[in-house]
Amino acid sequence: MKQIDYPNAIRKLRAKFNISQQELADLLGVSFPSVNKWEN
Repeated sequence: MKQIDYPNAIRKLRAKFNISQQELADLLGVSFPSVNKWEN
């Protein structure tokens, strides 16, 4: 079974929609450090 590479998937989606980590955090109602941690 293939595992999903979540950090890479989040980065690719952010790039596709041209939004920053802060903008994603605001959209999801979470903090910037949370998004940063998800990607690293």
